[in-house]
Amino acid sequence: MKSELEHYAATVLPFGARHSKAQTNLGTMVPGRLKHNQALRRKLKENEGRVWVQEGAGVIVPTMTFPVDGMRLKALFEYIARGLIWHHSGAYLSASDVIDVRFLSTEEDERLKREVFAPHIAHRIAVTLGNGTMAYEGLQVSDSPQYWVWRISFYGGVNLASGNAVDGISNTITIFTSRNAATQRESRSFLP
Repeated sequence: MKSELEHYAATVLPFGARHSKAQTNLGTMVPGRLKHNQALRRKLKENEGRVWVQEGAGVIVPTMTFPVDGMRLKALFEYIARGLIWHHSGAYLSASDVIDVRFLSTEEDERLKREVFAPHIAHRIAVTLGNGTMAYEGLQVSDSPQYWVWRISFYGGVNLASGNAVDGISNTITIFTSRNAATQRESRSFLP
């Protein structure tokens, strides 16, 4: 299951890559992955579209789009959250622990950075891997080793959108973990 989710993400996310190695990765790594998954290749080709997107400097550029399976990505990010918590604190999440994966809009993410990460900068973990292939920030928000907020981006911040303009564009995945549903309800004050 996990390896299938990793393969899916490693195949579709590079199409939206925005980091320095984007073209190289797309041209060298993705063709082999698509060769072994003809159904996904056909689906991507059949559903390819174009939209105009405003980049950081205000320039509006044409951008390729295609649908991705948000549920598959969320399932993968749950595994990633478990691995990051184990890696950084040595703690395991149990089946009863809560993992809440969200694709926050740019505005919601800015609020999270300002209201949650900025006041706790000394306790923040910040890691960039592979020249921006993956970057993440983590913040343990209580004494419980299972109580974390993570901000994760892949390939320099792939733009993800629901198709509903009101939802905005997300290029950072936010994951909140907690011990149980009661602490999860309490956490709503931390997240937009």
